[in-house]
Amino acid sequence: MANEIIKNIMVENNLYITSDITPETTNDAIIKLSQWVNALPEKPTNENTPILNIYIDSWGGKFNILHPILTLMNMATARGTIIKTYNLYNASSCASVLAISGTKGYRYMAENAFNLVHFGNRSMNYTEESEMMNKTKYLEHETFRFKEPYLLRTKITSAELDKYFDHNFSGFLTSEQCLRKGLCDWIITNDGRFVNNIKDIKTR
Repeated sequence: MANEIIKNIMVENNLYITSDITPETTNDAIIKLSQWVNALPEKPTNENTPILNIYIDSWGGKFNILHPILTLMNMATARGTIIKTYNLYNASSCASVLAISGTKGYRYMAENAFNLVHFGNRSMNYTEESEMMNKTKYLEHETFRFKEPYLLRTKITSAELDKYFDHNFSGFLTSEQCLRKGLCDWIITNDGRFVNNIKDIKTR
């Protein structure tokens, strides 16, 4: 069916973000993720550490829909969960934020995958000055919330983010660039290895 919506889904402890992040594609997954998080023990033992796997191949979507997922991830982390993110091929826009928000040391990226760091909704039409001011303040707030995960979890500077946000596709990063800039911790090579330095990719 040509108009069939491909939904992001949650199966057991595996979250699959393989479509756009919109209410239509993601609400069911958010509900199941919240149920999974609420069922976590408040104090897990070292022998039974919860693990959440997030598999990503998405052009992104609406950041306000991603934000509940990030909040649930923080709740899971507070209960001792290790969150593993896997960029299978494409983590763009807010899907990029999702990819970098896994537990440090457990963020994986396929060798041929890419990560697009950008903030899409930066132009608006205004009819009244008051409306313009309100929307500008909201946009500034959203931009800060979008930038914050990169500043906390990667080596990308605020100046770099401004450049990426202002110029389309200047934030298009390969797996090697992501490893250097701290957007991922491991690269899954085309010959089936997990490497965490560029030298191991160059010297096969």
